[in-house]
Amino acid sequence: MRLVARYADYSNVGGDVETVRHEFEVLKRHCERVGWDPEEITFSNDVGILIGREREALGRRVERVEPAWGS
Repeated sequence: MRLVARYADYSNVGGDVETVRHEFEVLKRHCERVGWDPEEITFSNDVGILIGREREALGRRVERVEPAWGS
């Protein structure tokens, strides 16, 4: 977030609501230190969605992708 505050116009963060909230607070603190308005940075969240017809098949799909999603 330090580099984002200093150089970026855009930042994308993965994770749940609490993780994203925390990262944005960290970004705001870094922006204050460098004299930059955090509202000038587009801040987004990368969300993954899985859709399936049957709960069991969907569960297997979740097990396969969780390691890559960092869950």
